[in-house]
Amino acid sequence: MANGDGKNTAGAVILGGLSGAALALLFSARPVSAAPDSTKLDYIATLLEQSLAGDVNALKVLNDILVALGGEPGIPPVAEEPELIFQLGIRQVAQLLVPRMVAAKKGEPVYFRIESSLDQVIGVQLISNMTPVPATAIPVGAVVPCAVGGIIEITQGDGNTWRPYFGFLLIPAGIPTLGLFNIWALGHEQ
Repeated sequence: MANGDGKNTAGAVILGGLSGAALALLFSARPVSAAPDSTKLDYIATLLEQSLAGDVNALKVLNDILVALGGEPGIPPVAEEPELIFQLGIRQVAQLLVPRMVAAKKGEPVYFRIESSLDQVIGVQLISNMTPVPATAIPVGAVVPCAVGGIIEITQGDGNTWRPYFGFLLIPAGIPTLGLFNIWALGHEQ
């Protein structure tokens, strides 16, 4: 965003949303004037990053400011918490569709972690659909075996596919008699 004299004002507009008292406190403790001219923007970004630690949305806004001002995104992404999307003590040999499908965020992959404490191998088939309906989803890739007490991780999609919803079909090799089967998702729309 540029003002009438061609200067970029995106940072000022977004920073204006922070409370004046918070900025005054931040900059009084470590004044920007102490930084060399060539690194003032980096210095401000570092101060803001330190003051906003843990606030994922504020850090994303700060990255957007850096990019809008012609800089490179320099704040590492803050990991979100994985979500448990399925947990069951499977006690059947029949195939089982996991009832919940997750949507990939636009342009980002979805990460799945599958943990089994079952006493049988479970075949894991990733499925995908245009809608969050497992019954009409189609297979993606090959069936991956999850060993007894095993853990597997799957990364899929980037959100740019015409089938942005992902889920699983589970195929037990035998009838499990103990343990749980867990599926965690990270990087999906919540």
